[in-house]
Amino acid sequence: MKLLIITASLLLGAYAEEGKNCKCSENDPSRAATLLGKKQVTLTVIGMSCASCENALTEKLKKEKAIISVDTVDHAKKVVTVTVKPEVCESVVTEAITKAGYYVQLDKKDSETAEK
Repeated sequence: MKLLIITASLLLGAYAEEGKNCKCSENDPSRAATLLGKKQVTLTVIGMSCASCENALTEKLKKEKAIISVDTVDHAKKVVTVTVKPEVCESVVTEAITKAGYYVQLDKKDSETAEK
């Protein structure tokens, strides 16, 4: 058991070092997934209006090296969920979605912080 805890601590430390320039929150619950070598990012996306939009965005996201898989692209729910490498920040996914011609809606807390 102690070996497992020490190994987990070393792995988390190594991933933290790789992503040290990242602006993501260290309290992000998905950080626990770094032990598995991946994490999920779910964003609200504005601008998708049909299945063709879903397909176009899915294909563009699949081309991103930082994205392991595209799990959900739903125009009706305005949701995109992707699995990324553990050191990848949410901002990398946001940038890829923006480059594809769509907008990522910031949550209210992020909007207030950006205005200050």
